[in-house]
Amino acid sequence: MKRPILVATIAYINGIIIGVYLGKSIPLIVIISIITLLLVNLKKIKYNKIITTYAIVLCIASIYVYNKNVEYENKYLQYNEKEIKVVGIITSDVEIQEYKYSFTIKVNNDYLLVNVKKKKEENSNRLEYGDKIQIIGTYKEPSKARNYKGFDYKNYLKTNKIYGTVSIDNYNNIKVISHKNINIIDIAINNIRGKLKNNIKAILPEETAPLAMGILIGYDSEINENVIQDFKNSNLSHMLAISGAHINYVILTVSLIFNRKRIGIRKQRLATIVVMLFFMKITQMTPSVVRAGASCIIYMLASLLHEKADIINTMSISILLTLLNNPFNLFSIGMQLSYAGTISIIIFYNSLNSKIKVKNKILKYLKNSILVTISANIFIIPIMAYHFNTISLTFILSNLCAGPVLGIAIILGIIISIISFISLKLAIIPTIFFNFLLLTIINISKFFGNMGVSKIIITTPSLVTTLFYFLICLFILKIRKISQLINIKKLIKSIAIIILIIIVIGLIPKKKFLQINFIDVGQGDSTLIKTVEGKVVLIDGGGSTMSNSFDVGNKTLLPYLLDKGISKIDYIMVSHFDSDHCQGLNAIIENMKVENIIICKQSTITNEYLEIMEKCNNKKIKIITVKRGDKIKIDTFTIIEIFHPTNQFLDDGKGGLNANAIVCKLNYKISNNKYFTMLFTGDIEEEAEKQLELIYGTKLKADVLKVAHHGSKTSSTEEFIKLVSPKIALIGVGKDNKFGHPNEGVLKRLNENKAKIYRTDLCGEISLLINKNGEIKIKTQIS
Repeated sequence: MKRPILVATIAYINGIIIGVYLGKSIPLIVIISIITLLLVNLKKIKYNKIITTYAIVLCIASIYVYNKNVEYENKYLQYNEKEIKVVGIITSDVEIQEYKYSFTIKVNNDYLLVNVKKKKEENSNRLEYGDKIQIIGTYKEPSKARNYKGFDYKNYLKTNKIYGTVSIDNYNNIKVISHKNINIIDIAINNIRGKLKNNIKAILPEETAPLAMGILIGYDSEINENVIQDFKNSNLSHMLAISGAHINYVILTVSLIFNRKRIGIRKQRLATIVVMLFFMKITQMTPSVVRAGASCIIYMLASLLHEKADIINTMSISILLTLLNNPFNLFSIGMQLSYAGTISIIIFYNSLNSKIKVKNKILKYLKNSILVTISANIFIIPIMAYHFNTISLTFILSNLCAGPVLGIAIILGIIISIISFISLKLAIIPTIFFNFLLLTIINISKFFGNMGVSKIIITTPSLVTTLFYFLICLFILKIRKISQLINIKKLIKSIAIIILIIIVIGLIPKKKFLQINFIDVGQGDSTLIKTVEGKVVLIDGGGSTMSNSFDVGNKTLLPYLLDKGISKIDYIMVSHFDSDHCQGLNAIIENMKVENIIICKQSTITNEYLEIMEKCNNKKIKIITVKRGDKIKIDTFTIIEIFHPTNQFLDDGKGGLNANAIVCKLNYKISNNKYFTMLFTGDIEEEAEKQLELIYGTKLKADVLKVAHHGSKTSSTEEFIKLVSPKIALIGVGKDNKFGHPNEGVLKRLNENKAKIYRTDLCGEISLLINKNGEIKIKTQIS
């Protein structure tokens, strides 16, 4: 067996996947593996060593990762929402944010993220890396994905070995027991890292200092969100994470400082290993750094031992080291992109390079740069599409322009960093050119990031589609070798049969449902409706009343719709133009095809209304203004009736936005005389409800009620709820919101009317499937 490490690595990766997703099936997997091992040992099989290694590692890995997952879950159950008193060692920098201090502590062999409420009179400088502290605070289980395929904070923390967060309201609940409880080398390296950050901030302006810290030591917490977005859009995100390119420039810098002619090749390589270990520690051992750094060290060691380093074995060892340290790193996007790009270069670069011959040195450099970029992106593109829903058509140009500048910037940055420890004044002179290089990189990312074809938004490809893409790429690469080994005619026939089977399966009639997804957009409302004939309706889009807060549209709603496979919306209905109902729609209108937008006559013209109307006019979206009595036919089976408002506005003392919000009834025809109905109420309050009671009476009755104004006490009166008489009540409300929504009186009235209550703060996304018999199947994202 030439590459046992490769086999073990593949088996370990498969074991991690089984342990996480198929934990309950592990006994069956163990039994199958034991039977396989017995059969292999009974028969003379050519690949028995490979099969044996694979089966043993697979079983061990599956059991280990499953138990690790169970261990995490038990801790969540044991401590969640309870006050805990623990002693731990600070293992990270103390991050000072607007409203809190954050740091990580190690408790035995586990890690906790500590968030301390910030007060003006408190000073966090008394806490340092390596301090042993006692804390008293409230443990909180990290949140799962709150919407379909949404961001899973719990899984993200697992990639950092963190099993929970502790919230501390009073800094006095932290007691420093002793200092320097981590080995002296780690403390020294952390001090150097801190000093380097301070030096960079001292000699560079605010615009470029965060980028310098990102490309030199992997500290990207202070990089502006707009800059990060430009790097993503221009396909230059890898430059913000320490990766293979950075390692190469570090090696080049070492070779310049430790010239082999002066000290000899062996001493140079020993120096490279020492510097690489130091660099890996100062950049905090991220998966991409471990990959590139471990590969470099293995290569250098092989050279010192007069052995030839095998690139596949080297890659396998670095993957195995990373995953042995933390198996959940497999789900880190940074690790996936880093290894995918490197493996892609290994697989494709030589094949592409052998077909293009160039003698001119400049053209040869350009050719190599282009081919490396293309090779890396063959496997990076589907991962970017899966995680970020984007494809870039300018990645060659952006990398070709930014790559050389980055290389010079890193080499110069390392030299300046060394000089800054001797004299800050001396470091200022070369920093002028360094700053120019950083600004150039920022401007390149901005230029390409804002080009129309730099960011093509696509719906999330399925996992099957992504795997099929990888197989097709490998198939194309190996087509010549395959043609020598197998009968092409038979292969074509087999593929044709498979395609035919897929088509037949696709033609089999599937059950049709009306789908209603009540999306968790925090303290706001948003509902996605997909009819049986495939029409898509979006009612409201969430948002925030705080201008500098989380962008619900770009961060939650747009990714959610793309994950659902939706690229076109037939109707957007805006109940009213309060920011918590409409702000998130800006991202949808900008990035998706929208046919129609439904609004009502406005009692107050808000900035949100003007902004959305301008976007609709620019995009040539049809604007439908509705009032009481109007009906909108969505498809053969689905009609929306408008119950409110009229042309005569109600006054709620706040501009009438809430009082004059659209109230509508969704009618889905089940049979000739039977309908499923859902009443949407926006943020109407008591006066509007009374008017609806007088005009519509029992016609308000609905199977499902979208509770008005997030369950506020100003709405959902007893008489109104009695007339609606819903089986199910949905409340869109932010977790731990400052308004105290939903009101206890509202909940009591709904319970008294036997409505089953579902709340986004407790359930996350709430999905309803309604079949042709009117039966309602409910699924919540958080059970």
